[in-house]
Amino acid sequence: MKTHNELVTKLSFIFKNHVCFLAAVVWFFSPAVSLGYELKLTNVYHSQETGYYCGPATAQMILDSTTVNIQPLPTQPEIMAKIVQNNTNWNSYGPNKSTDPDGLRGALAFYDPQRTYVSYVKDTLDAANRKLAYNLDTFDVPAAALINKGDHWINVRGIKTSAQPTAQGAYDINGFFVRDPGTWGSALGRNRYLANNSGGWQKYFTPSAAKWTGPWDNKYIVVADPLDVGDIDTVPDYSPAGSQLTAQQAADRALSELNQISELANEWAFSNGGTFLANQSMLMTWFDESLSESDWLVPFFNSMNSLTGALIIDSYTGDIHQATWIEGGDSSVTMNDLGAIYGNEYSGHFLSDNHPIPEPHSISLLIIGIATLYWQRNRSSIG
Repeated sequence: MKTHNELVTKLSFIFKNHVCFLAAVVWFFSPAVSLGYELKLTNVYHSQETGYYCGPATAQMILDSTTVNIQPLPTQPEIMAKIVQNNTNWNSYGPNKSTDPDGLRGALAFYDPQRTYVSYVKDTLDAANRKLAYNLDTFDVPAAALINKGDHWINVRGIKTSAQPTAQGAYDINGFFVRDPGTWGSALGRNRYLANNSGGWQKYFTPSAAKWTGPWDNKYIVVADPLDVGDIDTVPDYSPAGSQLTAQQAADRALSELNQISELANEWAFSNGGTFLANQSMLMTWFDESLSESDWLVPFFNSMNSLTGALIIDSYTGDIHQATWIEGGDSSVTMNDLGAIYGNEYSGHFLSDNHPIPEPHSISLLIIGIATLYWQRNRSSIG
């Protein structure tokens, strides 16, 4: 497994109106059995230094990966200058603050001329997903994706799939591991796993809105290495829906789902014994869904009784939607912290870059998230 040093920051939030239930499941991990294929790429997390530097910060996470390893690493202002030089369009933030796909591609190509980066606009979710999955696995280089209807760039660095991705073959993409350079409000955080379903990846990776004119309007946008792939269905089948799970049943299912993702189960936050606490679980509903589509936020407390992670479980199917956790050495977080992160998102307040960074004294941020998984391979050259 590739190792790396990552920046650690701390997050404090306030959560309101959560629902608690009285039950708990206590357990100790047996070795997880991974089903399918997993890949984890190593890079250093970089938060954005201004309210509109999501593009430069995402570029830094690509350039500061084990595979690319550009040293000295260019600063975010330096990268922004190259982005502006290569922009062919811009959104409502204006020509000097926007990162369009061509601008990001051009900046990456300037600082990493040994590789070829391409900005891709795809008509379908499956085509964009396959582009990300195949190129992450083939070239070992993290990618960039434009989320929240074109409002925000994030880094994509890992996959879980039913089989190793191929250019034309059929396989399911179970989820992606991402890093969000934003550090406030509803940012996804330093590490998050987003299952490829309506409560995970598909909630955020949406077609760009009309603010991006021309070829990018209403398209799925990624910047990655230059190998195109077939447009074949990638979405796994949902488990059949039944009666709504109780908090205890959701906690049991969280353990089952976690143990099917070996690299996730082996993370420090989950691997040293602990408890999925049903009596602290929260029942949540997305702003655009009905109560019959609610989810359980199931927290995990380690053997020291510290909250170290959580899973989002569909309350009717039991499928995992998301996972999040802290890393060894991080300060513990509270249920208020965890609830606030997801409370912002579930209420529809997705992150955009059209506002300033909060002052350091007003909010401190711990970017909780999901670690990336996956079989890893070192390569001497990347195409």
